[in-house]
Amino acid sequence: AEGAQAKRRDAILSPSEPCSPGSVACDWPAHRSRGVLPVRPANVTTVMIRNLPTCFVTQTLVEALCRSGFAGQFDFCYVPCNFANCEGKGFGFVNFMSCSSADRLIQMWHGLHPLGGGALLGPLNISAAEVQGRAANVQEWAGPHKRRIRNPVMRPFVADV
Repeated sequence: AEGAQAKRRDAILSPSEPCSPGSVACDWPAHRSRGVLPVRPANVTTVMIRNLPTCFVTQTLVEALCRSGFAGQFDFCYVPCNFANCEGKGFGFVNFMSCSSADRLIQMWHGLHPLGGGALLGPLNISAAEVQGRAANVQEWAGPHKRRIRNPVMRPFVADV
């Protein structure tokens, strides 16, 4: 079973796939040791993912989540981007519709390099986000300052529920 899980993790993005249209393919190092999984409080549905490759924007993370078997299991995803170059800032947020889906992502991705990025970024670090739930995350985007952002690359993915 562990071998099958490793194959699924390795298949998230193949080394030849570019991170985004027109970009250079991400580095594809060997996975690091998983180490200790983070302590997760009960009822966590929103996670923060750190050490994402900067070539990852919201849409790229959505695609990687879907390829990992999470299609239809999350309703909010956001990777903050640099306005100057439209690159991701190396972290993102995902809200899952169930605690078990959030826990499964942590089990599959935490402490590994399933998305590329290599030793320069370190393995992914996944933890409970400060803001929990779809409604609370959408509310973070309800203010006039963030609503004025029109570039779809810099806006969150919010699923219709």
